[in-house]
Amino acid sequence: MKKILPILSIATFSLVSYSQEVEGIGCGSDNYYQQHLDNHPEVVAERAELETFTQEFSEQYDPHERGTVKIIPVVFHVNDPSDPYKVTMAQIESAMEILNEDFSAMNADIADIRPEFEDIVADMEIQFCLASIDPDGNPTTGVTYHTNSYNGREPDGYGSAVKGVEYWPGEKYLNIWIVNYVEDDGSLYNSGWAYLPDNWVADNELDGIVYNHRYLGYEGSSEVSGPDSWQAEMARVLTHEVGHYLNLHHTFYNYCSSPGDYVDDTPYVYYHGSNNCEQLGTFCSGTSVVMDQNYMDYTPCPSMYSLGQKTRVMAALNSLVAGRNNLWKEENLIATGCMTIDDVGLENTNELEYIKLVPNPAQTTVYLELNDIEADQLELWIRNPLGQLVHEEKIETANSVVKLDVSNLPEGLYLVEISNGKTSATKKLIIE
Repeated sequence: MKKILPILSIATFSLVSYSQEVEGIGCGSDNYYQQHLDNHPEVVAERAELETFTQEFSEQYDPHERGTVKIIPVVFHVNDPSDPYKVTMAQIESAMEILNEDFSAMNADIADIRPEFEDIVADMEIQFCLASIDPDGNPTTGVTYHTNSYNGREPDGYGSAVKGVEYWPGEKYLNIWIVNYVEDDGSLYNSGWAYLPDNWVADNELDGIVYNHRYLGYEGSSEVSGPDSWQAEMARVLTHEVGHYLNLHHTFYNYCSSPGDYVDDTPYVYYHGSNNCEQLGTFCSGTSVVMDQNYMDYTPCPSMYSLGQKTRVMAALNSLVAGRNNLWKEENLIATGCMTIDDVGLENTNELEYIKLVPNPAQTTVYLELNDIEADQLELWIRNPLGQLVHEEKIETANSVVKLDVSNLPEGLYLVEISNGKTSATKKLIIE
């Protein structure tokens, strides 16, 4: 893990030739960044503490070992001067599907990763769920709609105007504000920005992602990011912004200077944008190939996260900073509607964790190997990446192997939740 005293990054991603400068050096966020540091110097100390925690976490965490998939509840707050409903549920669902593909290394272009980096491609073991229960305990679609003309920055650089219209507790939900203009300059082309984990930001109900509706998903308010568009990669900018939200810097952060992006397995990058995936330009000393397909670069070929980035993200999700460690807790998943269990007295580790799904990936049939489960009966739920229930059944445990028919499930990634009424486990299942 590369180490140096960190500074807060307020990160943006630009469409035009991927030509925006690095955070804090010359980009549109520079003034906001410096203002935030000047007004809240305690953030520098907090970032240093989080970096120390991340270093210590990395010394005992192995990103190669599979763990339980962490589910993060999401709410979209859609804002528009006249018709916020132009952002359709199909568009939201498309964006969620893209996120879940990218964070599980299930995106189609994962097969095209450069050979030099094939062995460090990471399944981040994170899935995103549209919340179905709001902070007051009421049913929700996970989307709120608001009529206003706020951009993503006004009036103070933090976007407190649009964020003040609707904010759900940041330790329980990932807030994503959809707007027409993410900056205050009227440009159509800025696509989004996000904060790294930051207690001051969270305490002031500013935590989350501001995002341009034009680059959200593949359907709905814009065809710019359609799958057949020459700019189809722009639909994956949300993956980039979520990376920032989970404490990832740009791969070109600090350019050739240590500590780079604080991740050991992402090569130093002299040019942001990596020259449009062509491996051209000036290389940093000791670097012969750059990871231009990384989601945290600015190239038109985003396809992967690395194992080192996974370690850094998992550290953030286990940190107290900005409540990231509460997002994926089972109690919170129940409260936000992303997990349904009758008995809330849950344990994090239990015998259900040892249940196996084979084969995986599966096609029409999957077998549950129960391995001497003590309960007489289990309940099983299968959910798609949006958190929607697609299958449920009760399982008698008299047999050590139980056959499940999954022939009616479309290809894709699913989450299988198994409960004995007291404890639960969540497994990832791939149907191909």
